[in-house]
Amino acid sequence: MDKTCSGRLAVIRLRGVTDDADKPDVPPSRRLAELLGLPEPKPFTEEEERAYQQWLADGDAQVEAIIARRRQRAA
Repeated sequence: MDKTCSGRLAVIRLRGVTDDADKPDVPPSRRLAELLGLPEPKPFTEEEERAYQQWLADGDAQVEAIIARRRQRAA
């Protein structure tokens, strides 16, 4: 393994731990954006939040349908 690469990973991990201790109220998305040098993510609008929640519910329904089909086949 390249020691330089593993050293960089160690620095990133240490920064994350230190940042967590210094800023416990900072959301993980903001910390990740800072670490990657990206702009801070913008919060969802009400419409985007509704669409996101619907997307999650649709995904949950699909998973439940898959599980039900597998149980039915196994029976």
